[in-house]
Amino acid sequence: MGRSDAGDRRGPAPHRHRGGRHGFATGWTRALCSGGTLVLPARTAPRRAGALGDLPAVVESERVTMLYVGPGAATDLRARAPRPRNGATSRHDPYPALRSLRLLAVTGDRLHLDEQVALQGLLRPGARVLNVYGLAETAGTGAWFEIPHLARPLDAPERLSLLGTPFPGCAVDVIAGEIHLTPPGNGGAIPTGDLGLVREDGLLEFAGRIRDRVTLPDGRALDPYPIESALRGHEGVGAVVVTGVESRPGGPSGTPGPPGVSRASRTSGAARTSGPDGPRLVAYVTPPARETDTQAQRSARPGVGELRAHLAGEVARDAMPRAVVRVRSLPRNRAGQEDRSALPLPARPDPTARRRTAKAGGGAGGSDSGAPASCAVVWGTVAFGFIALLLTDVLWPGSTDLTEVPAPWRHLFRLLYAFEWLAFGAGAVFFLFGRPTMLRRGRGRRFTSLAHLAVSYLLMAWWPQDNLYRLAVKSDWPQQAALVYAFNVPLMLAAGAVALHVLSTPKAPDHAPRSAHDEDRDEGEDVGEGVGEDAYGGDDVTVR
Repeated sequence: MGRSDAGDRRGPAPHRHRGGRHGFATGWTRALCSGGTLVLPARTAPRRAGALGDLPAVVESERVTMLYVGPGAATDLRARAPRPRNGATSRHDPYPALRSLRLLAVTGDRLHLDEQVALQGLLRPGARVLNVYGLAETAGTGAWFEIPHLARPLDAPERLSLLGTPFPGCAVDVIAGEIHLTPPGNGGAIPTGDLGLVREDGLLEFAGRIRDRVTLPDGRALDPYPIESALRGHEGVGAVVVTGVESRPGGPSGTPGPPGVSRASRTSGAARTSGPDGPRLVAYVTPPARETDTQAQRSARPGVGELRAHLAGEVARDAMPRAVVRVRSLPRNRAGQEDRSALPLPARPDPTARRRTAKAGGGAGGSDSGAPASCAVVWGTVAFGFIALLLTDVLWPGSTDLTEVPAPWRHLFRLLYAFEWLAFGAGAVFFLFGRPTMLRRGRGRRFTSLAHLAVSYLLMAWWPQDNLYRLAVKSDWPQQAALVYAFNVPLMLAAGAVALHVLSTPKAPDHAPRSAHDEDRDEGEDVGEGVGEDAYGGDDVTVR
């Protein structure tokens, strides 16, 4: 936020710019060049990425005139806006906390036209709402759109994300469907990795991201954005993400892939090998921004059958989602972008539906999709264990010397050393690749991180602990005490952390803007077997 130090505070609001993560470079440069003051709200408590926090109060108290937010915070603004008084629906008073705003810029991720129109309704007449597009690496290069750019009224605004026209001096080209940005001075076109098209009215329209493409079993690349746009046309859907989730024929969905490959993300070559059916298409949908979270409304939210019926005639059968996961809000990374790798796992498919499908179609065979992941874990454990074996005599010379141990017991100790090396290897693999999987289980991020470190420590600590104990003099009490408090006590604490993590159950939070992502698991049958009945799996889960 920018604030001018000159002028009468009783007169027009001074220039104050609020620049967050999504518009920090633009915010501070604009504030500097216009003589304003950049206001960064103090972060008094940890909150999830993209959360609004106390931003409206800061805007009101600091009389902010220009505000830069990401789409997640923009959605929270709409959700927090006061509702019309006396049940009136024809008028909507501006958001009182935002009365000082002259410009609201949303950047960092896609913003749909209906969302932009709704944000415009929160501000006083004459205030501007911009959808700003660009690359973080090339500040000042990009495109922008505001509603007056439209030459005529448009239908289905919920399906459109308009990027508008290039910044002054910049150029925007769509080459082979991909958006390229050219900075001032013709420095060369920069590929963005985003898909787009130039409309008949000359405006640039967002059309998805290359990295989000899902590879179908026949090898074709599917762009999920048209499916997401069509789903947004349903009145019960707010935001939506469609992605490929690795599946396992006849088993639980979301089977883990190789280390480093997330289970709800863009499909990679590893995901294509998960089974003859390939990854399942799963739609993650949120309720409309202004909907309250009553039990009646939750039960009335669309399920997989209703959404498939809505897509009929617009989306090919092999591109229809096989499952729907209803979340309160989409997870976002620290940059404010939708984080597809942090989406919760869908519920297990209905076993009876699987049996009906197998009877109707003759069954489905195939190899176990868990094999690649299991092999990767085993080989990673062996590799790190072998490294521990090589380092043992380097770090603790003589700790594994068994020359004075009688033969019957010598082999048992050698086996113990092997277990310690392999446990260290397993702990190293889990430390490097286990956290994303744990995050998908619905606990809080901090609690999950603590449990992840605890499990890693429980596996890895035995190798250094036993080697140090074998070399320690039993009567050296300072050394013995140091070893106890360096290993034994942390092992107890780690076990306690794991126990709490296992015993804790995710709970659906009360409706609040900073609440995280609770989900109703709503599972349907395979595509091509008809809509069938919805099969609900599991309770509500909160994913932070």
